[in-house]
Amino acid sequence: TRQAIHSTNASLPSANEPIPDLNQIVGSLEEPATGRPEGAAARPSNSAPRIIRDGMTMPMWFRDDTVQLYRDLDLRDDDIILSSGVKMGTTWVTKILNSLLYDFDDDGKTTSAYMDDSFPNRLGQTYPDALFPSREVEKHEMATKDEEFVKRMKMLKTNFGDFVFDDLLNQPSPRLFSSHLSGKNLLPKKLFDGWKDGDDCAINGDVSNGDKAGPMNKGIGRLIVVVRNLKDTLVSLHHFRGVPKDGWLGNEHGPGSYARAIDIENCPNAFGSSFLWVKRSGEVVDAVGPERALVLQYEDLKLDFDTQLQRINDFLGLSKLTDAKAKAVAAECAAKSMKEKTGGRFKMIIRKGMVGDWQNYLDDERWEEFDRVFDKVLGGVDIAEKLRQYQCKEGLDEITAAQEKS
Repeated sequence: TRQAIHSTNASLPSANEPIPDLNQIVGSLEEPATGRPEGAAARPSNSAPRIIRDGMTMPMWFRDDTVQLYRDLDLRDDDIILSSGVKMGTTWVTKILNSLLYDFDDDGKTTSAYMDDSFPNRLGQTYPDALFPSREVEKHEMATKDEEFVKRMKMLKTNFGDFVFDDLLNQPSPRLFSSHLSGKNLLPKKLFDGWKDGDDCAINGDVSNGDKAGPMNKGIGRLIVVVRNLKDTLVSLHHFRGVPKDGWLGNEHGPGSYARAIDIENCPNAFGSSFLWVKRSGEVVDAVGPERALVLQYEDLKLDFDTQLQRINDFLGLSKLTDAKAKAVAAECAAKSMKEKTGGRFKMIIRKGMVGDWQNYLDDERWEEFDRVFDKVLGGVDIAEKLRQYQCKEGLDEITAAQEKS
């Protein structure tokens, strides 16, 4: 049975108070404050310095204490760790997993758990790195921190749910943990062979999974990694919350979305360079192995949803996927349905979702440079190889035509 989520003593906005725009919450996900249009959220001029962990810029909500709890997570065999890049399909895959695991029975009928938002990850993902560790910590910090902190946390809860890390732990099995976190230094240590209790690997240091441990500590849990071709990812990022003031190629307001994207070492976007995100994820997939790691490609989900749904169902070891349940999940997870049933949040997050939309932006010279960066960083990385076919113009006309008809 699902445990009821208790309210915090720090009250959320009342019905008479305006609900904060999600722009104010996700303002630190992409692009610096100078690179956003008027009306979009910007970091206050007196905001704290950038948060850098494991070589990546982190969003303003990132908490070291909760991430350490996530790293030390006592995984179960049926736990699901979802790691998806920014603008690569995180919300969509979270919805698919919820639909398969909880929302529909074999007859395609909704269950009592359908759209039940009393526990995490139901109406969107609940990022572990954004949560208070416990209600006790929440109560203390909301009573003692400054007004700006309290306001920010209230907005986070309004949009992402009134949860703490303990609520993630208390999910019904199989538990789902969904985030943009990637790499061995930020994902739960027990995913990997050779984990060791009490291993105090620094979050921003070198992971030592297996280096000091005995051979009996085998990895636990299942990992699902979601990737998307990096050109469409960039286009989606560029348009997220409005076209930035510095545009694609930069001006007096900043360097532009393109320059930020190919700046591998100093990318200011939250969770860092998408190139490096894929590289880290490839290393993790190789370390966990094919029996416990599944790679989902956004384009495959978009172009052949039924086959990918079956792959997910089989990977999770669920009962045979009936036609009725598959049809119900497909209908529920269509973009139109998600926008209609979950309101403004998904209307903003979900844009076109088209494969090959990148062809409508920039010029061949820029995209050729992008390809060279891709080859330099991701050449030989297995999970990156299939991305290439959607980053080349050859063959995309047919795909585009098929999408327009669907």
